Amino acid sequence: MRSNGEALGVDASRVALWGESAGGHLAALLGLADPDVRAVVDWYGPADLTTFVDDAAAGGISAVEPAAPDSREALLLGATAAADPERARSASPVAHVHGGAPPFLLRHGTADRLVPTRQSERLAAALESAGADVRLDLVPGADHLWRGDPEAARTAFDDAVAFLRPHLGL
Repeated sequence: MRSNGEALGVDASRVALWGESAGGHLAALLGLADPDVRAVVDWYGPADLTTFVDDAAAGGISAVEPAAPDSREALLLGATAAADPERARSASPVAHVHGGAPPFLLRHGTADRLVPTRQSERLAAALESAGADVRLDLVPGADHLWRGDPEAARTAFDDAVAFLRPHLGL
C-alpha cells in the first residue's frame, strides 16, 4: 500500500486493519508489528495460542478439538502448541503487545463455539497493561460469525466504522 498508494487512489498514511477470526488474528499481529497502522479492529480472533486449548476447555467449547494435530491452530503452527510452545508464543498477538500499539477494538460473542471469549479478554488485558488504547465489547449470546444474534453483525460493523473514523481522520 505504501509503494502503490497513489496508483491505487489510497492514502497510505491512513491505514487501519480489520479482520474476523483468523483474519482478526492476522490484523492484530500486523497491527502490533507495523508502527504505521493507525487502528485495529479484531472480531473474535485467536490471541494467545499458548493458552488456546486451556481457554477452550474452561469455556466449555466442544465444537472443535484445539489440541488435535489437525486442528486449525496446529495447522497454522505446523505442530500443536504443546509440541512447539515457542512457535505458539511467537504466533500469538499477546506476545507482541507494547505501549506504542495502535488503538484496538476487540469484539467477541460470549457464546462463541470456535474461539474462546477468553482470547479477546487476554489481548485486551495485555494491551491495557501496556498502556495502549483498547476497547473490548462482549456480545451476549452471539456465536462465531455473530450467529445467534441477527443484529450483532450490523451493530459490530457500525461500531467498527465509528471506531475507525477518528483514528483515520475521517
